[in-house]
This record gives sequence, C-alpha cells and structure tokens, in this order.
Amino acid sequence: MARGKSKSTNQKKVVVNEPRKRTIKTKATTRSKRKKKNNSKKLFVALIVIPSILVFLSVVFYFIGKILLQSVVVWQELFTIIGLPAWLVSLILAAAVLLIIMGVVSVKRIPQPTIQAPFRPTDAFETNNSQQTPVIIDVKREKSKANDSKLSPKPMPEPTDEGLLSHTSKPEQATADTRRKFKGRTFLPPVSLLEAPTKLSFGATTETQTLAKKVQEVLDTFSIGGKVVNFITGPHVVRLEIELLAGTRVSTVTARSQDFAVRLGIPELRIDAPVAGKPNTVAIEVPNPRRQIVRLSNLMGALADKYANIALPIGLTVDGKPIIEDLTKMPHLLVAGATGAGKSVALQSFIVSFLMNFSPDDVRLVLADPKHVEFSFYQGLPHLLYPVINNPQQVLIVLKELAAEMEERYQILAQSKSRSIVDYNKANPEEKIPIIIVVVDELADIMLTAPSEMEQVVAVLASKARAAGIHLIMATQRPSVDVITGLIKANIPHRIAFAVSSQVDSRVILDVTGAERLIGAGDFLYSNPAVMKPIRGQAPFISDVEIMRVVEYWKSQPLETQLREIPMMESISGNFDSSDPIMNDVINMIKNMDRVSTSLIQRRFKIGYNRAARILDALEEQGYVGPLEGARGRKVIKH
Repeated sequence: MARGKSKSTNQKKVVVNEPRKRTIKTKATTRSKRKKKNNSKKLFVALIVIPSILVFLSVVFYFIGKILLQSVVVWQELFTIIGLPAWLVSLILAAAVLLIIMGVVSVKRIPQPTIQAPFRPTDAFETNNSQQTPVIIDVKREKSKANDSKLSPKPMPEPTDEGLLSHTSKPEQATADTRRKFKGRTFLPPVSLLEAPTKLSFGATTETQTLAKKVQEVLDTFSIGGKVVNFITGPHVVRLEIELLAGTRVSTVTARSQDFAVRLGIPELRIDAPVAGKPNTVAIEVPNPRRQIVRLSNLMGALADKYANIALPIGLTVDGKPIIEDLTKMPHLLVAGATGAGKSVALQSFIVSFLMNFSPDDVRLVLADPKHVEFSFYQGLPHLLYPVINNPQQVLIVLKELAAEMEERYQILAQSKSRSIVDYNKANPEEKIPIIIVVVDELADIMLTAPSEMEQVVAVLASKARAAGIHLIMATQRPSVDVITGLIKANIPHRIAFAVSSQVDSRVILDVTGAERLIGAGDFLYSNPAVMKPIRGQAPFISDVEIMRVVEYWKSQPLETQLREIPMMESISGNFDSSDPIMNDVINMIKNMDRVSTSLIQRRFKIGYNRAARILDALEEQGYVGPLEGARGRKVIKH
C-alpha cells in the first residue's frame, strides 16, 4: 500500500522545466513565420513595386524631355553635349529620383535609440545569480492555494517611506489671498484688499476702424496729402497716425482740427505733431467709444517689477505701458486740474500705493486737506506723522518744522558720511530714518494765507529736501501764476496736468498747450524733464471702499507709532534760550534718562519742533546733554 501511495504521489509531481521547453518551441515557430512574411513582402517590393515606379518615372521624364527639346534651346545644347539618347537619360533620372526617395524612407524608418534608466534591485525584486535547479511543485497544494486566494480579498500594500515623501513633497497651491511678507513676517496688506484688475483690450475694434475711415475721408475731402497708416486703441483714447506725403505742411492738418471733430462727432480732439521716432507722421487722438477703467491693481505688478525706492504709479500710456516713477529721484511732484478731472483720485491712488508697499518704519505721511473731505479716511492711520491738517495756517507751520528737521537730518548725514537718507538707511538698518511724504490737496488755499512765506518754505524744501528724505506732492485746481510761481516751478520739474479750462492754465503747469483738450476723468499729460514732450496717459481709479479696506487693515495692526502734535503759531515764531519757562521741567525730566531727543520733548510738553530743538541746544551749551549722535538723539551727561 505504501508503494502504491508513493507511485500515485510521484505521478502528481510535475517538473517545472518541461513547460519552459514547450514555450521556447512556440516562440521559435512564431519568429520563423514572421520572417517568412517579411521576406515575401521584400520580394514583392523589389520585383514589382520598384520596377513599376522606375518605368513610370522614366516615361514621365521622357515626355518632359521631348517638350523641353522643342521649346528650350539650352536643353537642346545640353543633349548635344551629353550625346546620349533621350530614353537613356530619362531612365537615369528616374533611377536617381527613386534612389533618393528610398534613402529618405529608409532613414525615417530607423528606430531612435531609447535610453532607459538602470534597473536598481529593491526588496521586492531580489536577484539570484546562482544556477537554476528544477523545482518540484505539489499540484494539489497549489490548486488549494489558488482557490483560497480567489475567495479571500487581497490585503492592501502598506505605504512605504518613499511614497510618503513623494506625497508630502508637492508644493502647496498659493491662494488668492496670500499675504506679502515684510521682514520675515506677515505684515504688508494683501493685494486682495483692492478690486480685481480689469481686463484691458488694446486691439482693433469696429469702432476704431470706422474712425480711421472717417479720418481718411476728411483728408481726401480737403485734399490733404496723407493717409492713415496706424491706429492704437488705448483705455481712454484712440490714437490715429497719419503719414504725410512729400510737400504737405503740418499746419494744413492742425488747421482742420474742427473739421475732424465735426466729421467724427466728438466735441474735442488733440493733434500731436510731430510724433517722436516716426518721420513725416502726425497723430490725432480722439476719445475711445468704449472707454475702459484702469484700476490701481492693474499697476501693482508693475510696481513690484520696477526697481525703485519709492515707486509712484502715475498711470498707463495710450499704448498700455505703465508709467512708474521713483519718488526719491523725481523728487517732488506738482499736480493741477479742474474740478472733476481726476486730480484728487490720483492723489488717493498715490497714498494707497504707499500704504500697500511700505510700513510706518519706512514712510511717514503728512496730509494737508483744506477741503476737510478728501483725506478724512486716513485719520488714525499709523503712517501719519501729524494728524490730518485742515487749517491752511497750520500747514505753513508744519512745513516750517519740516524745514528745521531737514537741517537736523543733514547733520546726521554729515556725521555718517552718507549722501542721502536712502544710503544712510542701507548702512544703518537698525537706526532707520523714515522718509517723509507731504501731500497737499489744495495749494491755492494755503498760498492765499501767506503767499511770500509759503513760497519761501516750499522753495527751500523743494531745492534741498531730496537728500534729507522729504518729498512734496502738491495739487491745485487753479494753476494760475500767483499759485504756481516761477520759483516753485523751477524747483519742481515733474508735473501732471489733468483737464484744465484754458490754454493759459495749461501753459502755467506744463509750459505748453494741450491740457485744455483733455477729456477728463483721469486723462492727463505728464511732463518729465527726461522727455522732450508731455506724455499722455490714464490715471488709475480707486474707490472709497478700497481705501477703507487698506486703512482698516493698518489700524488693526499692533504698531507703536508716534503722532506729533500740531504746534501753535507762537511756538514757531519765538526765540528760546535758557530762560524758557519749561526749561526746568525738561531738566527734571532728563535726570532719569540716558538719552533724549527732540521728538520726545515735543510729545511730553506738546510744543513745536523748533522750540524743542532750541531747548536741546541750550541744554548742550549748559553741559546737560552731549552733541547729536545720529537718529539715537543726545546722550544725557548731567543727572
């Protein structure tokens, strides 16, 4: 019985190597069949396809040669030189063409080599270099295992460390409300506080094409030698460029400005002649029938790309190029425009751009608003150096204080051997002195109070305050000679003119005409000393809601800022010495201090800057404090 069982078990044992021989035989048979098929295809191509193509090409070349021999003399001379019959020449040409075609086809059929990464054995795939030996497998046991595996679900593979690393190494997607970082922490306002930028289109439309046709009709009607060669569609203006023919005067086009306006159905247009960089070209600028809004967010990307210390977003040109200037290099700006022309909105966009890009440690603002309504949003802002000033007399006092502070800053620059506040801040990042930007909304109201004193103070600040880090942005809606005097214009070469009422006002602000033909609502001419002619553009628009969002963001930040008190008139005009009534109080205050500064005395005793500076000078003469040591103030010597 035991022998019978062993025989039955031996019959059920199968050697693994036998099926491998069978699979090898089947593979060999399939390969041989494929080779036979390929050989038959090659014979078919070689014996039938190629000769037929050769015969066809030779017949074609033969007939073409006959036609050329009858009509072309050069072909006849070539055959006489060769001395071969026509059928032989056609056969040679056909064979050459066929060889070229076969060569091109064979080159394309060559497989490109593929470079594979070397195989690295892992734990899942173990290599075995030893010789293979036949393995005996129990058929019953293998069948039972297969049935069990079908009934039971397969366990999920455990995640490896490599899979976890590949999953966690994916970068996180940035959301639209990502905050910009300042000094390694979340500080600057997010761009999402502003409205989304508008999608501006500068391509040709049906309206611009009809405008170009109407302008060409006017040229033909009045026999003006010229043609419309190009038109540029801007956000607010369509610029039509006319190329004048030889002998045509520019005055013939400028004299027909009213005819152009009547034919186009617009109240006013502007003729720009000549166009820089384009000889014999005159440009006509008409309002865009589909005017587009340029928002401040449209210029935020250009502000980030522009390499500037204090970037100032002025607007977009007619062809959509951003106008971004560096306020530290300008260094002052004069703005003029009639009521409703967009002057105050432009000032608001300047201020909000400062708030979006700078902290109170970098920029401090002095806002003067005689209208009492334009800058009321900014009350309580940490960037303010003084409260928002509404009294014109107080504006004059503050400007005098800034002139005195300018002299003190020059002493700091001389001690540190720096040429400007920007260089000083780079060399001393721990003792950074903020840049002061003065924004005056209505200069005419301030000039009426004390014209001579105001002109002198503005002239002093405009001529000397650039290196001290004090910059002026002044605006007026009445650009007359008594407001924008020659002394102020000489020291402020950068000017922006919005729509004004007359040519005289345009000449006062820009020294040229053209601002009286602007269409308003942010349309401006920008005068830059580096450019010969004013640049036309569209100022960015910002709403009151956007302003409130940015201001509320800064108010919610836990910042420690020092707001100076606006001094009275008496505190500026007096000369103070050791007999000052508060001198003893100041001496008692500094007994427990190591250092003292002018701003500290200002805040404690609520006096003006000049009076506090004179008290410190008197204390230095008496030996209580030492000399000025940069932005750290003065060292207390006597206690």
